[in-house]
Amino acid sequence: MGREIGDYAVVLAVDDARSDRVLALASSLSEYVDAFKIGVPPLLANGVSLVKRLKDASDKPVIADLKTADIGFRPEGAPEWSGTNRKILEVAFGGGIDYAICHAIVGTSSMEECISTAHSMGGRVLTLPFMTGRGAGLFFDHPLDMGHARRWLASLGADEVLPRLASLASRKAGEAGWRTPVVTVSDLIMLLSEHFGADGYIAPANLPQVMGDYRKVTEKRVFATGIARQGGKLADVFRMLGPRSAALIGHAIHSVADPVLACRTFVAERDALASGR
Repeated sequence: MGREIGDYAVVLAVDDARSDRVLALASSLSEYVDAFKIGVPPLLANGVSLVKRLKDASDKPVIADLKTADIGFRPEGAPEWSGTNRKILEVAFGGGIDYAICHAIVGTSSMEECISTAHSMGGRVLTLPFMTGRGAGLFFDHPLDMGHARRWLASLGADEVLPRLASLASRKAGEAGWRTPVVTVSDLIMLLSEHFGADGYIAPANLPQVMGDYRKVTEKRVFATGIARQGGKLADVFRMLGPRSAALIGHAIHSVADPVLACRTFVAERDALASGR
């Protein structure tokens, strides 16, 4: 498997297309952060070879924020997946990434192909049961039609998800503290991701209740984004998610006058939170 990222991690998120800027940040901040997340702009501008250069400069795990959401395809009876997701992720993992961020809302074949391809190459997949942007709840918070979900899960051979879905529906109806009293599309995405073997999740740091719901459903590692610029707080991330969590921080570090000072400030706050001070 790709290199594990430890507890209470601080991850620098960079979308700058300039390779010199990405590598300079990696070199100056590698002693403070636990990993790097790079997005599509630097990968498109520089190619996947940037990953090796980033690792040479930092010796830290790399998350590729591809948000892969294409077609998963495997002909009837074929032993391997051969859709577009596989082609994308083979290039990415072949280039040295440790984690890929993939959408799970576009269909189970897409999710299965992403996870299968990553694991066959020693990599890990993080899925997105919710997102930070305005209006995300219009889709992810949508109440689930349970009859519709049952029919589809049965037709897909994913019947094992049904008891967990029913259990979650019962819990949400009977327990206080959930964001919504009913099962949502976000909940189903997480249960399917668990079923198909996702290695962890991306959570919205600017929505603490959503992070709390994540932790009630999964013990896997959760990476929270949206800190500072989108209103998320480091304290909320580690308070709601506990040790098996990571804070993804971008603009609040790399877009200020002194990125090293900003990074050290976040790391000091993390250390205090992790030690309970």
